[in-house]
Amino acid sequence: MSDGGVPYNEPKTDARSAPVINTETFRRALQRVLDESPGGFVDVNAKELYTKVGGGKGKDYRMPECCYAMKKAMKRGDEKRAGPPSWQGANLTIRYILPRKS
Repeated sequence: MSDGGVPYNEPKTDARSAPVINTETFRRALQRVLDESPGGFVDVNAKELYTKVGGGKGKDYRMPECCYAMKKAMKRGDEKRAGPPSWQGANLTIRYILPRKS
């Protein structure tokens, strides 16, 4: 046991783990935006989606996963409105045509 009374190989029970944010997290958040948007299209910005999900900084930086989820969700008719050639960056903006077709 350590000096605190907790064995070295056992996690502390009072520690709260941060939610895991990954590509699937961004995919689900994007899907909610698409489902809740009225009209013929919606423009989604990576920085806004990232902030909505609660993406972190430093070692928890997940902007590449956010951009990947946005690009992967594109269908025929959708278009990149802004962003770098790499499709990786906070200013990536994609116009998604609504309603979504399978």
